[in-house]
Amino acid sequence: MSNRTNEVKTRAELFTTTIKKERKPERVPILSNAWNWKFLDAGYTLSETCYDINKAKKAIRHYFQTYPTDAMFELANRNPFTFTQHFGSDTHYIIDDSKGAMNIKDESFLEPEEYDELIADPMKFVWEKFLPRKCKKITPEKNGKVYVEGMYAFIKYAMAYNGIGTMLAKEFGVPTPFDAEAPFYTLNAVDIMMDFMRGIRGLSMDMRRMPQKVKDACDALDSVYEPDMATYKGPDGHNNTAAFDGSMVYIAHTIMSAKQFEMYYYPGLKKAAEFAQAHDKTVILFVEGNSERLYDFFAELPKGHFLLQPEQNDLVRMKRELPNIAIAGGMPATLLGGNDKDACVDYAKKLVDELAYDGGYVFSSDKMLSYPTDCKRENLKAVCDFVAEYR
Repeated sequence: MSNRTNEVKTRAELFTTTIKKERKPERVPILSNAWNWKFLDAGYTLSETCYDINKAKKAIRHYFQTYPTDAMFELANRNPFTFTQHFGSDTHYIIDDSKGAMNIKDESFLEPEEYDELIADPMKFVWEKFLPRKCKKITPEKNGKVYVEGMYAFIKYAMAYNGIGTMLAKEFGVPTPFDAEAPFYTLNAVDIMMDFMRGIRGLSMDMRRMPQKVKDACDALDSVYEPDMATYKGPDGHNNTAAFDGSMVYIAHTIMSAKQFEMYYYPGLKKAAEFAQAHDKTVILFVEGNSERLYDFFAELPKGHFLLQPEQNDLVRMKRELPNIAIAGGMPATLLGGNDKDACVDYAKKLVDELAYDGGYVFSSDKMLSYPTDCKRENLKAVCDFVAEYR
């Protein structure tokens, strides 16, 4: 077994030990929460890396050459315009390369009166109405050509994307973030509804005006897109080439009450928790915004299987109230983007001292590092160097 292969396994076990909390790991693992910032830091514009997966790969290599890190959550799969441009869906994003900023338009491609159509036949609705509305290049006259070009572009993208994971393992001894074979899916159906089909404003209104319709639509989408956990025949236990077996990203909860969370999110979370416990898998739950109102749900997660990465929570309180889960995050982007390197290191030490006493803590930033001012290179390197060596 090569040294790099051993490093991949060691780092994967470091995350697993942290999540299981059966003993303290050798050190606190470092999980990168750098998103668009890593491309800017490498000297590229957002347009360059969104439309060229090979430039994104070079930027990721630059990141791991510069900052000691055990894994990275996002490996250029968030905005794959390399192939989606062939369908025209990239036009819904606004990229300002002069400011290093990206935003997405809040649009709806599902009308309120069309919920029954989506519920009755989700595949038909997606192919005949949703995709042609969202993807402007899909037209009856050009469908065949568009799909062929898009598929070839997707194959090239997928090969390059898989090459990023291979590069990280061979050059840096870093595991892939997630096990592609484990049947967890990143976005809950209600997030698919908000992010891609109905928009923030539309979904927010629908959940209040016709909550059961929204629930039925989410169930219909799940019937098509949710991985089949019931017939899983893969190996039990953690995949030692990945930091985590699965990931779940929660976004739409930011516009929900706890009661709405119970309706739209909890059934899927419970199913994932039961699967993780039955097959001894680890899952990172990436939760945007503040999620303190959801602690009663998180308290039911089985111990030793979940790492929760919140954005705006008091992590000391979370640690106290949720002893069943491990926690990631806490390093303020406001400090990382400031002018005091020593203050950054002092805060990193405080986080490790206060949160890693039982081993259940992964060092990461509190926010997704996305904009040029979110972080300074010297600050990030200083805290990564410190945490990698601190015992």
